[in-house]
Amino acid sequence: MKLENFIKSINEDLEILIKEKDSEIKTLTENNYLLNEENQYLSEELSHYRSTKLGKLVQTYYKLLETSPLIKAFLKFLLFLFSFVLAPLRFITNNKVEIESINQNDYLSEEIIEIIRESPFKKVIFFIAPVVWDIPLYQRPQHIAYYLSKQKVLYFYLVKEECETAIKEVSPNCYEIRMKGLDFDYLTKIVKETKGREVFLHTYSTELKDINSLIDVFKRHKAKVIYEYIDEISEHIAGMKIPEHVVRTFERLVRDEDDTYFITSATRLFEDALYYRKKKLALITNGVEYEHFSQKFEKKDLPFEMLRIFSQNKPIIGYYGAIASWMDYELIKYLASKKPNYNFVIIGLDYDGSVSKSGLEQYSNIYVLPPVHYKKLPRYAYFFDICTIPFKINEITLSTSPIKLFEYMALKKPIVTTAMPECKKYKSVLIGETYEDFLKKIDKGLSLSKDAKYLSLLEKEAKENTWESKAQEIIKLIDS
Repeated sequence: MKLENFIKSINEDLEILIKEKDSEIKTLTENNYLLNEENQYLSEELSHYRSTKLGKLVQTYYKLLETSPLIKAFLKFLLFLFSFVLAPLRFITNNKVEIESINQNDYLSEEIIEIIRESPFKKVIFFIAPVVWDIPLYQRPQHIAYYLSKQKVLYFYLVKEECETAIKEVSPNCYEIRMKGLDFDYLTKIVKETKGREVFLHTYSTELKDINSLIDVFKRHKAKVIYEYIDEISEHIAGMKIPEHVVRTFERLVRDEDDTYFITSATRLFEDALYYRKKKLALITNGVEYEHFSQKFEKKDLPFEMLRIFSQNKPIIGYYGAIASWMDYELIKYLASKKPNYNFVIIGLDYDGSVSKSGLEQYSNIYVLPPVHYKKLPRYAYFFDICTIPFKINEITLSTSPIKLFEYMALKKPIVTTAMPECKKYKSVLIGETYEDFLKKIDKGLSLSKDAKYLSLLEKEAKENTWESKAQEIIKLIDS
């Protein structure tokens, strides 16, 4: 091998390794942010609990326990008496734990099979989930799962987790199955026991695990596949080299018009699929949990992080969501320099470290805030005057259906975006074709903020794009 070829090969290997490590760092950073958010949320819940009557009663009880030797001695005596009663129960419990740990798969299979047997529903969906259910940033996976379970569907949300096997009913007819190592072997036994039901394996184009053998198992038992093509299969989005089996799974399922229902989230992705199929194909964009984002707040509800920004009495031009290289930082800086009397607030996680390189910190009227829990997000965005999506127009954003677009509609805030195809579909969205035009659309949006006709349009388009309606479209597709 020539020296230059050898060096080139080494450089390519190093580049792949660097990308993988960057992806790991990004994931760790995100998890750290999410844990901090969860910690803050739990602290607030604990503080609220301590202020309740029950909380005060419990605190009084423990104070008495610490200060009164007589009460402490009496409780020890009661514990001694009950220990004789509890001993057999403890023996049974310990043995049960040992049995479960010996064969988690059998235990899990039996539990799921029992849930299926007791369910009156004919449709059963197993979803290979990319994230655990209870995270601060709810996205399409949780919303679709929740609302499908309200459409007479028994839904199992399967996740890999570094903990013991667990089954949790997150809502009626919707179960999160946490599996250590996510060994799919247990599903084989379950599929065999689903006779008389319509069974589906639900997966995303972003799934990086090789699930082709699992697809084979489901198909052998007459089950169908629901495949959602929700993003370009691109290493720029994944942050790493795309494994060959991901592309192989796409090519296999996009051609399978007999056993696969193919869902796309954007027109450009839909057009990709049309090259390969005509049947069992649908365009189902992202949506909104309308009631959550249409909440009203008062001045006293203003988050502390926004107090100094809000108190300046300047229009607040806002954005929340992922902050990454697809953000048009030059556009944001242009807007801030042209409108020093406006404040620009960006809420979210710096996924790829691009914020620190963007130069946003040089502008006194640009504020970058950390990510906010989904449950609290409407309380922050409510105090925006304009909601924006300042994305670059590139291969990624040409096929992006931003969830925040529909959430902005439910907030009933004027919306200004760059010329993304999925944003241009809606009459309520003001499109900035150039930097100058974007600036004009912000000013136009401010003038529309009290316009009853425009606000009604926002409400109408939000209600046309609820997550419930998206779940109904999926049911319509698999029933057609």
